[in-house]
Parts: sequence; C-alpha cells; structure tokens
Amino acid sequence: MRAKALTFLVVVLCCFALSFAQDTAYLPQVANGAAGAVSVRTTFIIFNPTTVADTVTIHLTNDAGQAMTVSIPGLGTDDEFTVAVGPGQTKILQTTGAGALTAGAARVESRHPLGVSAIFTMYNSGAFLTEAGVGSSTPLSNLVIPVDVSAGFNTGVALFAPEATTVNYTLRRLDGTVAGTTSGPLARRNHLAKFVAGTGGLFPSVSNFTRGTLELSCTTPIAAVVLRQNGLSSTTLPVVNKASSNTDFNLPQIANGGDAAGVNIRTTFIVFNISSTAANVQIDVRKPDSTAFPVTVQGLDSPSLSLAQPDSSPEQSGRLTVTLQPGASAFLQTTGTGAVSVGSAQVSSDVPIGVSGIFTLYNGQTFMTEAGVGDSPVRTDFTLPVDFAAGSSNSIAIFNPNQTPALIDIWLVDEAGAFAGRISAPKLLPGLSQIALQVSDNELFPGKTSFRGTMCASVTQGEGVAAVTLRTNNDPLSYTTLPVVEGTFEGTIPSAG
Repeated sequence: MRAKALTFLVVVLCCFALSFAQDTAYLPQVANGAAGAVSVRTTFIIFNPTTVADTVTIHLTNDAGQAMTVSIPGLGTDDEFTVAVGPGQTKILQTTGAGALTAGAARVESRHPLGVSAIFTMYNSGAFLTEAGVGSSTPLSNLVIPVDVSAGFNTGVALFAPEATTVNYTLRRLDGTVAGTTSGPLARRNHLAKFVAGTGGLFPSVSNFTRGTLELSCTTPIAAVVLRQNGLSSTTLPVVNKASSNTDFNLPQIANGGDAAGVNIRTTFIVFNISSTAANVQIDVRKPDSTAFPVTVQGLDSPSLSLAQPDSSPEQSGRLTVTLQPGASAFLQTTGTGAVSVGSAQVSSDVPIGVSGIFTLYNGQTFMTEAGVGDSPVRTDFTLPVDFAAGSSNSIAIFNPNQTPALIDIWLVDEAGAFAGRISAPKLLPGLSQIALQVSDNELFPGKTSFRGTMCASVTQGEGVAAVTLRTNNDPLSYTTLPVVEGTFEGTIPSAG
C-alpha cells in the first residue's frame, strides 16, 4: 500500500493558491496521464484583472528538467503553450489525461501581473473522484511547513529549482526538538515530490514523530508546495517564509458543529513558531455577526501544551491562547459539538509565526473530506476565478477585520472579459463580521446555474477586507479553498445579441 501511495503522490501532492505572476509564476507540481483506470488532468486557470492585454507562455518540465509533453484541446500536443489574454479575460486550459501518469512543474511567463493557478482532477474510468490544486509559489531560501503523519494522514512536499541548489531538511516535533535532518541536491529546473515520512520519504525511519514542522534551507531559492493527504482526499497547507515578520493573520472561514445524523465539522488551527524567542499566540474566533464563537479545542498530541481559554466557561469564550517555544508548533482542533455554524478567526502573536486553518468533515469519527484556509491579506479590490456547473458550486467568504463597517460591491466578468452581472445591492459588512455566500443558489447571483470567468469585489466604503473562495463538488463530496488576487476589471459591455 505504501508503494501504491507513493505512486499516486504525483496525483495528489499539491496545494491550491492564487497569486500575482510578476514575469514568471512557478507551479511546483502538475500531473497528467493514466495509471490503470485512474487518470489525472491538469487545468491551468489564467485570468487578467487588468486593462492591459498580455501574452502568456506555459513551460512544462518533468523531474529531470526535460520537456513534459501534454495535450490540450485546441492548442495541440507540446511542452510549451502560448495564449493571448485580453483585459478581463480568463483562460481555462485542461490537459486530456492521455498517456502514462507523470508529474513535473510549470513556469508561467507573462509581461504583466496576472492571476495564475492550476487544478488537477482525478477520474476513475472517466467519473470524477476528487480534485486539488497547485498554486504559484514564490521561490524562497528558507521556509517552514506544518507536517502531519498521524494515523490516516501523510504530508508531502513538491519542490522546483529555478537554478541548481542544495536543500537541507530539518524535521521538528511539536515541542521544537529535532526529529531528523537530511539534505540533497536539486539540479537546475529539476522537480522533486516526496512524502515527509514512510518508505521512500524524506525521513523513512523517523521515530517518535506524528506532527510538527519541516524546515527547508537552500543555497539558492526554490519554489515549494505542500499537501496534507488522507486517502484520496487532499488539502493544502501553507509554505511560510522563515524570514517573515508577520504577526497578524485573518482566516475568513472556519466551521464547527454537527447534525442529528452524526455528520460534524471541526476546525484545526495550526500555529508554529518561526522565531528565536517564545511566541504568545492569541486566537479570536467569531460568529458571522462578530460575537464570540463558542468553541472548545483539544491540543492534538500535545499533553504538555500551554493552552488556555481565559473565560472560566469555554462556551462563553471565543478566545484561545497558546505559548510556543522556538521551533514548536500546535495543532488545535475543535470538538465538532453543538449546532453547525461558520465564522472567522483572527490570530495574533508577539513574534512572527506561521498560521493556517483546516476544516474537516466527519461522519461520526470517520473522516470524509477537508479543506485548508490560509492567511488572507486585507484588500480593497480583489478578483477570484469562477468555474461551476451542475453538481458543483463556488462560494466566497469575506471577513471585515476592522472595527468600522465596509460596503462591498460584487460583479461577474465572463471568459471573454465581458461584464456579466452585478449583485442587486452592495453588501454591508459591519466591523469584525463575516459573510459566506454562494455565487449561485439564489444568493449572490440568482438563476446562475453555470458560469466560467471571474468574480470581482470592491470595497466602496470603509477599509479593506479579507476573503477566500471555496470550490465544491457535490457527488462525491470534495472541496478546496482558493485565495483571491488583488485588482479588479469592470468588464466590457456585451454586444447586443
């Protein structure tokens, strides 16, 4: 089973993030091809939120840095594809999944900032199984990732080296102690995808380790993505620059609670100390109306964790505090009890840390699926890709981290860059409150049963907001979160007829 899991690492090892592409965007993991009845197709999503026309070239390379050839309908079979992307336009390009299963990386070159992402989807004899994404990654010389190799889970890492480098790996336990070290070279434009633990992994025989962090230091910068995997389900976890100075974070979407049938959702807050001194971390969890979200958490595998809920009655407190020594980390999971509710979380620390959130769906105690939520920067204008049809949906969660209200206008722009509709009235979001709405289903844009393009949002009154999008497939259930990119395009006026 381990060998089979390693074979399919190329299928599921990924994360999904959107970012601006300045000249070159790196996608450290892409996959295409078939292994038995299972096939994988990668979808490249490129959108232009600006008023300037651009030309984009996608370069695909395999593990050894050689040409990785795929077929894309309408563009042919090649390792390099060039497309024009006009103002406001979106290009959604999916490989056919033909040929033997292979993995590699992509460089996406453009003249101006664009939204760049990739999704790859697994099929079984042509039927949808699950999907995950690969986000553009800024090359870094020192980075830290959270790792979970507990029962049922594993964590993988995919690396791409723009130039030749040597990578040094340090695995740390929850308390910050070192569980193992290793190193290895990565030649120019080579790609590496490995699990952290287990046969064939970076640390195949590591002991006394279930959760913690992996530190990577390189002689020249590398692009990296990370995946937390459970069976065929996968979700992304953040790659954090160890030189980051960030001490304040926004998670626009979290959830907790269950129903009478036993289906419940839990949120895991992951915090890790990247500083040389102890970190005092505060997590404020709120309901959509900005009031305290009553949650109780457990520190997974952390019997000595300094965890406090200041209020003597946890059901009255939405604040969690934790102290982390240098190099230490904590995985704090809510219990999933109480009525189902969504909300938001703000995380703050007195020294730089790394933060992410995961909300996981269970049937009783049995894992179903999960999605990760990373820190969302505060913006006044942002754009996200939209692609849904029957059996799938796109949603957006917006959190106002300020004390003052924000008025938000939202509209659609189709693939061709044409204006495709505006919400009936701007959304008023009071201070510290949150909304989560679907693009369709009589919420944001009633009557929309399918759409491809982008959704744009602009804060017309007030300060910036934090946002994240959720892409959902209904049967079988699969979802992933998608960050947004800065900037908006009003859309051209569609021609008559």
